[in-house]
Amino acid sequence: MYFNSTIKRDKQSSLLLILSISAYLVYVFITDIVTPKISGVYNLNSNFILSIIPIACIYYAIKNLDLLGINTSDLLLQAFDKSPEAICLIYNGKIKYVNNMFFNILGEKGDKILPSKTAKNIFPKEVFKENKFFSKIFKLKKLDSPETVNVLCNKFQFEENSAYEPFDILTILDIGIVHESQKKIENINKNLEKLIKESTQKLENINNELNTEIKRRIDSESKMLQISSTDPLTGLYNRRFFSQISHNIIMDSNPIINRHVVIYLDLDNFKNINDTLGHTTGDEILKKISSRLKVSVPDTSIISRVGGDEFLIFVKNYRSNPEYLIDKLSNKILKNLREPILLENKIINTSISIGFSIYPHAGKDIETLIKNADIAMYKAKENGKNSFAVFEKESHSNIKKEFDLTNDMISAINNNEFKLFYQPKMEYIGEKAVIVGLEALIRWFHPQKGLIFPDVFIPIAERSGYISNIFLWVLNEVCNQQKKWNRKGQDFNISINFSAQRFGQDNIYSNMSKILESTGVDPKKISIEIDEKYLAKNIETSIEMLNYMKQLGINVTIDHFGINYSSLNYLRSLPVNGMKIDMSFINGIGNNTKDEAIIVALIELCKSTDIDIIAEGVETKEQYEFLIAHDLKKMQGYYFYKPMPTEDIEKIAELEFDDFIAD
Repeated sequence: MYFNSTIKRDKQSSLLLILSISAYLVYVFITDIVTPKISGVYNLNSNFILSIIPIACIYYAIKNLDLLGINTSDLLLQAFDKSPEAICLIYNGKIKYVNNMFFNILGEKGDKILPSKTAKNIFPKEVFKENKFFSKIFKLKKLDSPETVNVLCNKFQFEENSAYEPFDILTILDIGIVHESQKKIENINKNLEKLIKESTQKLENINNELNTEIKRRIDSESKMLQISSTDPLTGLYNRRFFSQISHNIIMDSNPIINRHVVIYLDLDNFKNINDTLGHTTGDEILKKISSRLKVSVPDTSIISRVGGDEFLIFVKNYRSNPEYLIDKLSNKILKNLREPILLENKIINTSISIGFSIYPHAGKDIETLIKNADIAMYKAKENGKNSFAVFEKESHSNIKKEFDLTNDMISAINNNEFKLFYQPKMEYIGEKAVIVGLEALIRWFHPQKGLIFPDVFIPIAERSGYISNIFLWVLNEVCNQQKKWNRKGQDFNISINFSAQRFGQDNIYSNMSKILESTGVDPKKISIEIDEKYLAKNIETSIEMLNYMKQLGINVTIDHFGINYSSLNYLRSLPVNGMKIDMSFINGIGNNTKDEAIIVALIELCKSTDIDIIAEGVETKEQYEFLIAHDLKKMQGYYFYKPMPTEDIEKIAELEFDDFIAD
């Protein structure tokens, strides 16, 4: 290439030289010949000869032209060597020049000029076709090994009419790196796909675990909700959940249009079933009753078991006439529950008392509606059981009175409005009747209403829950009075009436223990009288309560025994010291032989069970003599003494019965 470029440059320099000399000769001819001839002076100017020297210098300068002292060919070759691509110059089918990158790609370790190598030995035939420019990918064999390399080959061909003779320039780019990069990218993609697949699988596993955990928690919470909201025996709602749902319905109701119905139901004489057939059978009957209640009311109704044999039902009623709805519901419920129940080849007949209250007539909140339905239910029981009653509007005034009385009762203790009276208990000993104990009876001296007897305010206290406060006040007063009498040399066994309707609440047992401990009274001198109807409600709970009383050292007596048709079987399991024959049987002496037979049977029963027995409500001599004749020597009633205040009790000495009769 250098050689060829030199030849071309010499031709150009020669042409330039001839033109320069010709121009110079013209100049000399005009200045040295033409001008003198015209002027008549002929002188040969020596400058012509001297000018040949600079002309020759110009020639050699042009011939050896360089750029700032650097040969342009060398400069071009240096640029090729610095190229990142392999460059090969081909002239007449032979390789005239290759740069360093050419050897790096094809692997030859020799001189840059390859005289033994023709282009056809290295490059495929496509390189030498007529097309002057192309860009193609070839697989070339390395110069010093059988290995091949993938290259991108670009061809540029100079035209023949250019300043230089035609020759080819090949640029070669190793694309193996691209392939390797592509392979790396493919491997990376594969690894990424694998990683994504593994991560996706892990995420799916985590998601499945989360779904499993969520399902487990939902199931657990559902079970917890079911446990906290339902009755474990029947599967019906419990009281708390019933009140919550009913409250929500009432809050969303229109009191002008809606007439929802609350039903309070109680099985009649269910205790007899438990006592005679056992609690297992009783539980099965409750399940049957629950199933029958479900088909007796609309599907949207809320049914709850709130006690041993008590049920509550909330019937949604947005448009219907409530009187028509109550008539329909009562008939269906009574009919379904009258159907005999067959259990273990035994036919069991049941009956139920039903109380209805209507929203908002009987109350604008669920608790009031429940309370009024309960009142109506007890009215149904009073009417003969196995029937229903509706809370009437006229009873609103009674509710108001009860409400006012309840409020007054709360402040009665602090205002010292309660007072205790004592009625002596007599025993026939050695041909005379002597006082062996006292029964404490509470009286309420209302500042406006005057004397209020227990049969009026005690039921209200039980319904309001204030009965526990009254009982603890009575116990504290009795213990303090007992201490006063002991200091005077008088010693009485004193009995207190205890309403067990809410026993187990308000920490009543711990408070009883504190009162006995603080006053220092001997617990054996205190006797608790519990109405039989409370014990009959739940025999197992009653036994637990009575055992606690016994642990305190207090004697326990069953009051009003016999009037609730209780089974005699539970007397064997109840930890009681004595019983009181209800005065309804005592009133039958001399008038009703069945009452007399029951009294005699109870006397014999107590003798055989070592239970102390006392007759209450003895008012006549005939009654007294009948009881003495049948060996019942403990009595209480107006025949002996009426309830009297503390100061009168202190005046009474032991009396012989004959002296008492004479008075």
